[in-house]
Amino acid sequence: MSKEQARKRHVPTADELAEMAIRGENVTKHYDLKSAKVRGPVDKIERVQDKNIQRVNVDFAQPMLKELDAICADLNVPRQSLIKTMLRQAMDRYFSNKKLRKT
Repeated sequence: MSKEQARKRHVPTADELAEMAIRGENVTKHYDLKSAKVRGPVDKIERVQDKNIQRVNVDFAQPMLKELDAICADLNVPRQSLIKTMLRQAMDRYFSNKKLRKT
């Protein structure tokens, strides 16, 4: 194939590749399989350790958990995300009032 032909060759977008795969077409010709690397699954703990995060356990009263779950359902977010967001907001308020926040 000449350089001019290579320039004119259409390179499909990700959406086009997805549609081709759904139709059952072979899409492997659009990938460089020689340089592809196979990676194993990443353990959840490895992801947490990579982010310098420490796990903690927190006990909640049953009524508080019910309220928390109701808010999560209303906002369609996971419980952990809501807890982290609300805690961050409370800490920001505390430190902005005290002018003590350390970054």
